[in-house]
Amino acid sequence: MHDTQTQPMTTVLIRAEVAPEHVVDVEAAAADVFTALEAAKPEGLQYAAMRLDDGVTYVILLSTPEGGKNPLLSLPEYQQFVKGLREWLAGPSTTETLTLLGSYRLF
Repeated sequence: MHDTQTQPMTTVLIRAEVAPEHVVDVEAAAADVFTALEAAKPEGLQYAAMRLDDGVTYVILLSTPEGGKNPLLSLPEYQQFVKGLREWLAGPSTTETLTLLGSYRLF
């Protein structure tokens, strides 16, 4: 059985490959985003970033309240992160909307 959400959530998976010379830039900017999130504690946001074994591909899981505004967009650190990605990515990222079937301590 999965945890019950108090409101419906929209969950997306984002996958992106960065140029090897920009891995340090991506990880530093991601750390800044997580520091800002810890300080701001936005309601209704669930966010995780992971690096795959190849060392250059990243996966992000993002859940926000269905129909609501993404609180990440208001963080200056996230805006800087997105701005940097324009130069750091090795190709276009992909975004897929996920349907949650169940979760154990993740969502």
